Amino acid sequence: MSLQPLERDDVAAYIAQATGSEPSGDRVDQLYEKTEGNPLFLRELLQLRSSQPELSEGIRAVIRARAALLSSESRAVLEAAAVLGREFAAAPLAVVAGVSELEVRALMESAIFGGIVETIDDPPRWRFTHALMRQGLYDDIPPDRRAALHRAFALELRERRGGPPLSELAHHLECAIPAVAPIEAAQAALRAAEHAVRQRSAHAPRCRSDSVKRSAASRTSCRSSAGISSKPFARVFSAATSPTGGGAEAPYQAGVTFLRRIRC
Repeated sequence: MSLQPLERDDVAAYIAQATGSEPSGDRVDQLYEKTEGNPLFLRELLQLRSSQPELSEGIRAVIRARAALLSSESRAVLEAAAVLGREFAAAPLAVVAGVSELEVRALMESAIFGGIVETIDDPPRWRFTHALMRQGLYDDIPPDRRAALHRAFALELRERRGGPPLSELAHHLECAIPAVAPIEAAQAALRAAEHAVRQRSAHAPRCRSDSVKRSAASRTSCRSSAGISSKPFARVFSAATSPTGGGAEAPYQAGVTFLRRIRC
């Protein structure tokens, strides 16, 4: 029997009953967004002490129990799908998973029956039924296989007509380290950042120079208007400041200097 998702007001009432105190609006919003109103996930996250809830062992157990009902072939394709994101299409998934599109469609049927994914479009696209479902599957992928899957998706993105979406390519190359060289990820991040800055220059006012005092709110707004979040590039920064190749230091430093500058 599937549980119907709770509305935001229901989530607030649930939290108040479970904790014995009225939750703040931010706390309700945080848990409502994280759980999407799923009562089981809400109960599990309320048991955590952290103010930034992650997956509890109870949630992981539920996800693993559902995945255990699948064939090894279905599980492997779902792991590849988890790397692609919350929503995914048949064609890129087939490339990354190394199977045919017909096999993808067939293997998704068992995942739909198990309540792990749902169909959202035709030609076939699917979505994980819950963000935590995707996260749980993703977290359980062995690191070497996860990096290889990110690398495979980066290769698929590069083959797309009209060129790859640069920010998405940079993200997957970063996650593919060490299956790809850190400098390759850093250069991809640099290209994505340059493109974002060009887009921002065309459609929004430029950020003021670093010599001008700005509030935290204006810095956040500037990053948002550029379409840039500093978080995806954190590991690229780390890699860029620790080059391993003798001739790699200059492009590494050029990339990291530029990226730091545009973070506003």
